[in-house]
Amino acid sequence: MSDGTAAGTSKIADVRIATFDFATPVFSNGRLFFASAAGQGAPYLWMSDGTAAGTLQLLDRGGRGIRDPYFLRSFAGQIFFTVGGEGALYQTDGTQAGTFKVLDLREPLFGPSVFELVPAGPRLFFRKWDRDHGSELWALEAE
Repeated sequence: MSDGTAAGTSKIADVRIATFDFATPVFSNGRLFFASAAGQGAPYLWMSDGTAAGTLQLLDRGGRGIRDPYFLRSFAGQIFFTVGGEGALYQTDGTQAGTFKVLDLREPLFGPSVFELVPAGPRLFFRKWDRDHGSELWALEAE
């Protein structure tokens, strides 16, 4: 947290933000969403409102941590991201009840893949793979 001065800058929490290109943090609705290993090995989805109490690992509807969140994007008032090992598109509103899988992006029998998300106007573009069609361009429409 910072007010722009050295004296007014302090650490919020003991949480390390992942520093790889496809896990860039994103800010939306007063909260920062980011990937952090936080002593767990693989990175998991976290969020912060800028306070120690408001910096926490975000869980999905089933109460599970979300491992390997990539390409976090703000779109249509939500945060969308892909999950590396699972090959799925997720969305969150920053609550456990509002954090869920939207769509599988790959055939479950294939290894992990990276699926980038690109917001453009009223659409969120991504690729989806299936056995019958291969890799195709898809879009999610803003409501």
